[in-house]
Amino acid sequence: MTDYLKSPVSVLVMIHFLINHPDAEIRNLAAVMARKRVASLWRKLQPDAHAWIKASLLQCLMSEQTRAVRVAIGNLISMVARFTVPSGEWPELLAHLWQCAGSPEPKQRETAMQVFSYLTENIGSFLQPHFSSLIPLFAASLSDTHTPVQTQALKAVAALVDWIGEDGDYTAFRPLVGPIIQVMEKLLSEGDEESVAIGFELFDVLIESPFPIVTPHIPQILLFCLRVARDTTTEQSIRFQAVNTICWLAQYKPKLLRKNHLVAPIFEMLFLMCAEPETEVDLASHETPHKFAASSAGMVAECIEDKHTFQAISPLVGQYSASPNPLFRRSGLIMLAVLAPACAESFRQYLDSILKILYAGLNDEAPIVRAAACVTLGQFSENLDPEIIEHYETILPLIFPRLSEPDHDIQEKCCFALQAFCEHLGKDIMPFIEPLLAKLGELLVGNSTLDVKEMAISAISSTASAADDLFLPYAHSTLELLKQFVELQQDLALPLRTRALECVALIALSIGREKFAPYFEYFTANAMAGFELNYAELREYTYFYFRCIAEMIGDDMSTWLPIIMPHVLRSCTSDDGVVETRSILKEAGVEADGEDDDGDAQYHVRTAFLDEKSSAVQSLGCFAKYCSAAFVQYVPSLFPIFEDLALYFHEDVRSNVMESIPYVIMCVQNHTRGITQYTPQLPPTETLVGPVSDVLGKFIPLLVMCVQTDGDKDVVAHAIESYGLVSDALGPPALFPTIDVMIEQIKILLEEEAPCQFSHADDDDTHEDAYERGHDTILIDAVAECIGKLASACGVSFAPYFEIIAPAALKYVGENRHVSDRLMGIGIFAEVLCEIKHAFSGYLGTLLPIAFKSMSHENDSLCRNCTFFLSVVAEVFPQVFLPHLTKYLSGLYTLFSEKRNQGVIDNALGAISRLIVTFSTQLPLAQVLPAWMQSLPPKEDLSETLPVLKALLFLFQNNLQIMQPYAQKIIHICVQVTEQHQVNLFEESSNAITHPRKQPQILQQASLIFNGLRQAFPGEMSQAFASMTPEQRQKNGLLLHTDTDSLFSRLFDLCCLASSSFLLLLFFCPAAFGASHKIPAQARGAPPAS
Repeated sequence: MTDYLKSPVSVLVMIHFLINHPDAEIRNLAAVMARKRVASLWRKLQPDAHAWIKASLLQCLMSEQTRAVRVAIGNLISMVARFTVPSGEWPELLAHLWQCAGSPEPKQRETAMQVFSYLTENIGSFLQPHFSSLIPLFAASLSDTHTPVQTQALKAVAALVDWIGEDGDYTAFRPLVGPIIQVMEKLLSEGDEESVAIGFELFDVLIESPFPIVTPHIPQILLFCLRVARDTTTEQSIRFQAVNTICWLAQYKPKLLRKNHLVAPIFEMLFLMCAEPETEVDLASHETPHKFAASSAGMVAECIEDKHTFQAISPLVGQYSASPNPLFRRSGLIMLAVLAPACAESFRQYLDSILKILYAGLNDEAPIVRAAACVTLGQFSENLDPEIIEHYETILPLIFPRLSEPDHDIQEKCCFALQAFCEHLGKDIMPFIEPLLAKLGELLVGNSTLDVKEMAISAISSTASAADDLFLPYAHSTLELLKQFVELQQDLALPLRTRALECVALIALSIGREKFAPYFEYFTANAMAGFELNYAELREYTYFYFRCIAEMIGDDMSTWLPIIMPHVLRSCTSDDGVVETRSILKEAGVEADGEDDDGDAQYHVRTAFLDEKSSAVQSLGCFAKYCSAAFVQYVPSLFPIFEDLALYFHEDVRSNVMESIPYVIMCVQNHTRGITQYTPQLPPTETLVGPVSDVLGKFIPLLVMCVQTDGDKDVVAHAIESYGLVSDALGPPALFPTIDVMIEQIKILLEEEAPCQFSHADDDDTHEDAYERGHDTILIDAVAECIGKLASACGVSFAPYFEIIAPAALKYVGENRHVSDRLMGIGIFAEVLCEIKHAFSGYLGTLLPIAFKSMSHENDSLCRNCTFFLSVVAEVFPQVFLPHLTKYLSGLYTLFSEKRNQGVIDNALGAISRLIVTFSTQLPLAQVLPAWMQSLPPKEDLSETLPVLKALLFLFQNNLQIMQPYAQKIIHICVQVTEQHQVNLFEESSNAITHPRKQPQILQQASLIFNGLRQAFPGEMSQAFASMTPEQRQKNGLLLHTDTDSLFSRLFDLCCLASSSFLLLLFFCPAAFGASHKIPAQARGAPPAS
C-alpha cells in the first residue's frame, strides 16, 4: 500500500473516488489523501491528468452537498493552486470562485470564501494584483445574511491581511474593520468561539502592521474588546484574547489610546476582572481572571506614560481599597503591586497616601487581602527603593505578625515581602534581626509547606546581606539550621536545597573568610555533590555559591577552579533544555507536508536550563575578576564560547557574555603586568603587546558587534558599559583600533536609530510625544556613562570625536525634553568639558542659558548636573563666566536656603570651591564663606571633597586671616574627610577593574591643611582636640599625631598603601626629614608664587 501511494496513479484514483463514491465519508477521505499526495506527486503527473484534475475539482466544488467534503475539496484545490496559479496554468479558478461568490446559493458563497482563504494564505503574493477586486468582494461577504459565509469571509480577510504590502492600498482595507466587529459579535452570540478567536488574531496583526490600517477604528476596536472582556458569561479564553488585543493596542498605539481618553476604561475593566472570584477549576489551571488581569495591567502600564496611568488608576485604587468586598480590596492592592514598576515616579510622589492603603491591607480582616498586601510590599520594595525603606520602623512591626498566621499562602507572601524589603534595608535591620530570624526559623522547623520554607530561606538570605558583618552573632545557628536542607535529595525538595545553598553563600560573604572557614569544607562538599542530582536550578546556584566563594577568597580559588570549571564550561556549551519544535512534533507522530516546511526552526526552551547557562557565563566573568591569577589559564578556551554565546537566542545569556568580557581582559592584563598607567591621548603613546593585545583583538570586536547589531536594549547597554570599563582601565591603547566605529555607533544610539531601539510607535507619533516619554533609562544612561569614560581616557584628544556625537547629544538638553533627558544630556556635556577643556568653547552659547534656567529645577538630579556643569565652565572659561558670576552665586545661595537634598548641597559646595580658586579677587568671601563652611564637608557626593580641600588650602595659603574664625570647623572637616576616605581606600578591592585615583590626593590635601592650621592656630587646635572622642583621636591618628616621627610613619604607611611615591612625603612633610618647622610663606599671608 505504501508503494502504491507513492505512485502518481494514486492521485487519480483518489480523485475518482471523490467524484463518484456515494458515501460522503469516503469522498472526504479521498480528498484528504489526495491533498497529501498532490504535494509530492503533482509534477510527476502528465498534462492531460492535470487538466482532468482541475476540471473535476471545480465540478465537485459546485455539486458537493456535504459541508465537510466541500471543506476538504477546498483544501485540495488550494494545494493544486500552489503549483498552477503562479505559472498561469489555471486561469479558470479565479473566474469560477468569483462566480461562486456571487451565487444565490449560500453553500457556494461559503465555499468560495473558504477557497479564497486557503489561496490567500498560500499564494497571496500572486493574488496581490486582484486585491482591489477581492477586498470589496470580502466586504460584501462579511455583510452576508448567511452566518457560515460571514465566518469564511472573516477567515479569508485574516489570510489576506498578511499580504498587504507597501505597494498595496492599505486604506482600501479600512472599511472592513467595522463589518469584522459586527461578524465577531454575531459569532459570539451564536457560541462560535473558534471563529471569534480568528477575529482577535486578525486584530492583533492589523494593530501590529506598519501601515495605519486600524488607526481610525481604534476606539471601536477597544470598546468591543472591553465589552467582551467584561462579560463573565463569555468563554474565558475569548475574554483573555480580548484583553491580549487591548495589550497589543497599548504597545503599538499608546498615543491614540491617550488621545481618545481610553486609558481609564482599560484600567476600569482590568481592576474589575482582577476582583473576580477564583474557582477551583481556575486555580487548578493556574490561569485565573484575577491573575491574568493583574499581569495584563502591568503590560499596559509599561506602554503608557507614568502620569497618564497614575491619573487613570488613582480613583480606582481609592474606590477599591474602601470597598466592603474583600475581593475588591485585594484587587486594589494587587494592582498597586503590578503597576509599581511602571508608575514608580508617581508612586514615590504620593507614597505617604499609598502607604496608608498598604498598612490597612496588612491589618485587613480578610486573609486574601493581607496576602495581597504582602505581595504589594514586596513589589514596592523592589521598585520604590530607597523611599519605601525609609518607613521601615512602621512597616516591619506590621509585617512580622503575618509570619505567625496559620494560612500558608500568607506565610509565603509575607516571606516574599521580607525578602524584598530587607534586601535594601542595610544595617537598619539590626533592631529587628533577632525576632525576625526567630520567626523565620520557626517556619523552617515547623510543618510549613516547601514553598513557605523556600521563601523563608530567601528572607534569611536578604537579612544576612543587609546586616553584612553584623550578622556574625547569628551565623552559627543559621548555618547549622541550613545543614539539613543542603543535604536534601528528593526531587520535590531540590528547590529548597537550592535556596539553602544560596543562603549559605550570602552568609559567607557577610561574615567573611575567617569566620566561614569552619563551615567551608562541609558546604562546599555538599555543593559539589549537587552536580550528581542532575537538577538545572541546583547547578545554577552551585555556580552562584562558587562566585561568592571566589569573591571571598580570591586567588586561593586555585584549588577549586580545576574542579568547578569543567561543570561551568559544560553548562556554557550545552544545549540541554533547548528542543527544536519540529523534533517535538516528530516525537508526537505529527509530520508536516513536505511542501509546507519553510525551513524556519522554532525552539522550545526550558527556563531552568537557560538560567543555568546564564549563571555559568556570569561565573566566568566573576572568576576572572576575583581570582585572575588562577583563572588566566582558562582564558584561551573562552573566546570560541563567548563568540557563540554572543549570538545566543536569549538575551540574558548575551548580557552576561558582554558583562564578563572586561573582566576576562583585565584578568590577562593583571597576569601579564601590562601597562598600569597611560597617557590620555589619541593616537596612544603606549602600546599593548603580547597576550593583552591578543585578548583585546578577540573580545573587543564582540562588544562592538553587539552594540551595532543586537536587538535587545539591555544587552547593548551591558556591551557599551563594558567597552567603557575597558577604556577606563587600559586607555587609548585599548580604544584606538575601534573608537571610530564605536563613536559612530554612540551617535546612532543617541539618535535612537540603532536596531535595539526599533519601537512600534504610533503612526502619527511626534517629537513632542517622544519628549514626553523620555529616553530609555538603562540604555542611554549607559551610553552617557561610556562617553564620560572615553573622554576621561582620551583627554583633550577626545574633542574631534565629541564633535561627531555632540549634535545628537544636544537634542536631549532642550527645554521641551523630558527631565530625564535633560539631566542626562547636561551630564554628558559636563563630563566631556572636564576633559577637553577649551576645545569645548563652541557649545557654551547653547548650553549656558539652558543650565542656568535648569539649575533651579525641582528635580534634584537635574539641578545637581547643571550646578556642576556651570562650576566647571567657571573653572575652565573664567573670562566667559565672569559676567554670570553674580547670577550663579545667587542661584547657589538659593540652593542652600531651600535646604535641598544632600546631593544638591554637595554639588553646590563643590561649585563654590571652584569659584574660590578661580575668582579669588572677585568673590565676596565675607558673604560666601558662612553658608559654605556651615555645610561642609560633602556627605553624599564625595567626588566634591577634593575641590573643597583645594579651596580650603588655597584660602589657607592666600588669605590666612579670613580662615581664623573657621579654624576649629576646618579641623573637624579634615577629620571627617579622613574618616570617609580612609575607609573607601582601605576597602577598595585589589581586583577591581578601576582603581581609586583621588583618595591619596584627598588625604594629602587634608594633612597639609591640618598641619598648617596646627602651627598657625594652636589655641583653636587645642579646643578642637578637647571636643574629640578618644575613638576619633585613634581613628584619625594620621592627622592628630603631634609627634612628627609618628606622623611621618603613618603618612609613609598610607602613601605606600595608596601607591604614592616617597617623594610625596618629602614634599608634604619636610619636617620629618629635619627641615624647619616654619609655616610656608603663603600661609603667613605672603603673595603666592607665580
